Amino acid sequence: MRGKWFIVPLLLLCLSLQSAHGAVALVTSTTARSTNSNGFTSSGINTTGANLIVVGVVRLTGVSATLSDSKGNTYTAGTETTGVTPLLRLYYCASPVVGTGHTFTVTSTGAYPAIAVLAFSGASTSPADLHSEATSASGNTIQPGSITPSENSCVLVTAVGSNSNPQNIDNGFTAVTIDPAGGAAFGIGIAHKIQTTATAVNPTWTSSGQVNASAVMASFKATAVKPLPPFLLIR
Repeated sequence: MRGKWFIVPLLLLCLSLQSAHGAVALVTSTTARSTNSNGFTSSGINTTGANLIVVGVVRLTGVSATLSDSKGNTYTAGTETTGVTPLLRLYYCASPVVGTGHTFTVTSTGAYPAIAVLAFSGASTSPADLHSEATSASGNTIQPGSITPSENSCVLVTAVGSNSNPQNIDNGFTAVTIDPAGGAAFGIGIAHKIQTTATAVNPTWTSSGQVNASAVMASFKATAVKPLPPFLLIR
């Protein structure tokens, strides 16, 4: 007998499947700093393909520093460090307008500001997850505080601001950009790590000499990808 092919969904197996996640990837990065202790605009970069921009901003206590960019994006501010100068904060923009010639501007007077920028693809449209921050007034190392992302495949971003020169970071983080301190701006560094499985992490930044330093870290979620349900062909 000639039979027809029937498609039978394996419903029980479908119910047991969890959502998978896409892969977060770094698109581009940059740093910029004041040359006169006031505001500045960075050189242009190509952020095409990015759907998450994270910016670390370091500044002097008691002096404001406002972040904007040439694409008219709005940034969400993370928790700023307190108690030790320099102050440091991470800003992020989900689903930003991107493209060539993308510049970043800090508006300030006398804040000695500097920025470090990372642009990623593959992030969730609601990427914010967890955050930590810490300060130190002695020694040449600092940790931002441990984070265990709430789900797999997150990207962790950490930044450091200091009155010295950030040099390196451990724990499998990639220090994408490091800009040493100068007479008109604090030093800043930024690094990232993409986790396959969510685990606790608390990296150590190292600077040259004894420093005042602030460190922050945040985890950002990857795009959720629903797996296709399995089907069985029977005759």
